[in-house]
Amino acid sequence: MKRLVCGALLLLLFGTLAAGQREKKRVMPTLIVNAQYVYVTTYEGSAPLPQVSVENLRAIAIVENAIKSWGRYRVTQRAANADIIILVNEGRPYASSGGGSFEDELAIYDARDGLNSSPLWRGLMVDGLEGNAPLVQQFRTEVEEAARQLPQPKGA
Repeated sequence: MKRLVCGALLLLLFGTLAAGQREKKRVMPTLIVNAQYVYVTTYEGSAPLPQVSVENLRAIAIVENAIKSWGRYRVTQRAANADIIILVNEGRPYASSGGGSFEDELAIYDARDGLNSSPLWRGLMVDGLEGNAPLVQQFRTEVEEAARQLPQPKGA
């Protein structure tokens, strides 16, 4: 009888753990869902300076346009005015070493902490900052899903 009960408990425990792993989703921080202002930049900065590649300047423009079209956030030209910072990086090999990533990067940071902190959200994708910016579309889908799961204010 003891073996039967122990076996049933183990089966229940492993079944619960397996189900929990299947349902594991990325958690979208509330800061991202509730943010109003975003600043888009690269590791090198956002102004047309010699250290900012043409590809990254183009990626900034693509992402800013996609964010504006979405309408959830307002783009600001100063990090100090932003709630979150969107970092873009056009994937390309590094000329000096022949290495590097071909995946484009879109990372979201808390503007209060800046880029010297861990990203709140990060996506990598080949050609993710081309055309209709599939990385922005992925980010948008996850933000909108998280917004639907937030408790709604009473009377709304």
